[in-house]
Amino acid sequence: MPNTGGSQIISYELAWVNGKDDIIIFTDDSGFTGLKFTVANGIIPGRLYAYKIRAKNKWGWSLYSPTSDAIIAATVPERVKIPVTQISAASGDVLITWEAPFENGAPIKAYQVEINNQNGLW
Repeated sequence: MPNTGGSQIISYELAWVNGKDDIIIFTDDSGFTGLKFTVANGIIPGRLYAYKIRAKNKWGWSLYSPTSDAIIAATVPERVKIPVTQISAASGDVLITWEAPFENGAPIKAYQVEINNQNGLW
């Protein structure tokens, strides 16, 4: 339990630190008292983010917490390398395999395979 001098926490402020002295505030002074916060809007894929938090009671705002370790916002996966194809002599089936690319922060949920026909059309 944090030491609040007997005064209840009435709000938390979450701030993004962009590597300079600039700070962007994600919560306002409307009484956010949750201990978990999700930032879902305004995140730029591939950008580095670090955060710090401070609390407010009836006496005012605390100092900010130490800045979190920086994280990189997820972005599209790397390009898949050239796939390998094999044709089964017994069935004529085509087996297509590839190496999973680096995910860049978010699990890959699906792959899309496109095959040219004999005329080179997709």
